[in-house]
Amino acid sequence: MAIATSKTLNLKHGQNPIRANVVDRYEDAMVQSFRSLGLKDEHGAIDTNSSRIKNQRFPAAQKSSFQAQLLSANSVSDHDGGIWGYRFFAHEVDNSGTRRNSVSNTRTFENNGPHAGNRCDIITDNGQLAEADPVIDLTHIQDTLKEEKCLQKENLIYVLQWSNVFQALLDACDRKQMDSLVRTILWESESFINAAFCRQGIYSITKLIRKLKKSDHAFTVTAILSTKFLELMTDHNGRQVIQTCFILFRHEPNEILYEKTINHCHYLAMHKVGCRALNDCISTISGQQRSRLLDSIAGISDILCDDPYGNYVLQNVMELNHRDVNARIFDCLRGKFIQLAQRKVGSHTVEKCMGISQTCLLSVIEEMLKSPQTPKVLAQHNFGNYVVQKALHMTREQGLIELYNSLVNSLKPHFPALMKTAGGRKVIEVINK
Repeated sequence: MAIATSKTLNLKHGQNPIRANVVDRYEDAMVQSFRSLGLKDEHGAIDTNSSRIKNQRFPAAQKSSFQAQLLSANSVSDHDGGIWGYRFFAHEVDNSGTRRNSVSNTRTFENNGPHAGNRCDIITDNGQLAEADPVIDLTHIQDTLKEEKCLQKENLIYVLQWSNVFQALLDACDRKQMDSLVRTILWESESFINAAFCRQGIYSITKLIRKLKKSDHAFTVTAILSTKFLELMTDHNGRQVIQTCFILFRHEPNEILYEKTINHCHYLAMHKVGCRALNDCISTISGQQRSRLLDSIAGISDILCDDPYGNYVLQNVMELNHRDVNARIFDCLRGKFIQLAQRKVGSHTVEKCMGISQTCLLSVIEEMLKSPQTPKVLAQHNFGNYVVQKALHMTREQGLIELYNSLVNSLKPHFPALMKTAGGRKVIEVINK
């Protein structure tokens, strides 16, 4: 199906599209439904009588030329920079008013794109640009996929694998075709993993995972992803691919990924992206692996509690209200609450502990009251005053009047000093409510 758009095709890098006098552009057969082109299994046949395939305005010679360009090494010169995927055709009106076609890749006109200015035109026998909407012969693509290891096959995979074409192809395939296609893709495991690191790639991988979620291919997908597990879990795009596996695949295919998570939870928890990926895993993991993961995190809670990223993981675990896990966390932090309360990150962890468990609340207040000066020091502190406010609120709300009064009485002698600091004034406001 042709889709109209206002962007141009034959622009030089940095050229204003308005000046190019563009009237329209159409995405071509490369993104139209493969089903409508008559894709059949290996025992069937392409519908060669289809008017879309036998387009009289696009002779066979021109189709062959286009396919040759599609499968050429030049079309996949950017293997490491991102798989750009598909080509399109455009109709332009030049300064003379002549309407013409051209072919370019989709990244040609990105700002600072590696393919800026790269284009190739479909030329007819008489030297004119083709005046047609060409259609790709799927027989040629199928034959290429059936070949043994060859450059053309590799090029086709690079070009089609992570594009709108690939997503349309997934929709068109029956089960046998899907098996054949998936085996071809997963055989190129390095290409598969590389695609997981780019934005366009994750869309197609997600589509593939949805198609494979109930098949044995799911085991192959997770096995391949596990070979670059840490790199994926700490990458913004790669993390989304792993998360999709966690959500859509059954527990069994994900076991290999869960095991990797358990083994590397310390590193992931303290990584800017990895901490979010670890929380994704916590929300889906189950059974013995879940218990092992939570136990591993609880075991390093004294490290995570004051880490800018690890504290989010620790707070997430505490919010699960797993009694045994939380008990281990509180035991690990006991004796450190006053020290943590005076740190930006640590104070958040102490507040969370008090809100999760009354036992922990009692432990924090007990540590505060050990020294007559501690409540005053915390109340005047930029971060500690929030812990004191939380303790006052929680003891009053939970009816722990004796503890509340003990805390207030320890602060009253210091009211004049507390009034001199912003934190101290906030603490007094809570008491006077």
